[in-house]
Amino acid sequence: MILQAAFTPWAVGEPATNSPKPLPRYGVFVFSNECTQGNGSGNVAGDRITLLRFPSGDLALYEYGNGGAQGPVLSESVNIDERTSAITIRVRDEWSTAPTRDGWGIDTIEGELTPESLIVKLHGETTTTSLPRIVGMPKPIGTCR
Repeated sequence: MILQAAFTPWAVGEPATNSPKPLPRYGVFVFSNECTQGNGSGNVAGDRITLLRFPSGDLALYEYGNGGAQGPVLSESVNIDERTSAITIRVRDEWSTAPTRDGWGIDTIEGELTPESLIVKLHGETTTTSLPRIVGMPKPIGTCR
């Protein structure tokens, strides 16, 4: 019985089989809740963050819609804590009133990265927005609910 306990996964410190797998270190990952407005205009609403993970570092493209799609806005920096899955993306915000050295505002997008979604605070909001990971891109964007 002691020998059997020594070879069970929990006895040797391996993660449980139902724990989430981390997002791969390299690749292109799209997280989006974009939709088209149901009023017949075809305007895009929602947000999309495309995370590009390269050997030289991470980049993000941020797009958002509020009647018409805006962007993409290339990130100034992306920080991912591989241990906690916390993510911080800094993007230029051309509508911000915050002064910076070059006259552009900087918006910070913070949240948590999972293999299934990106949960972030956007546009200075205090509540979080879940952007599901999009797999199998060749499909139409759905209508907003």
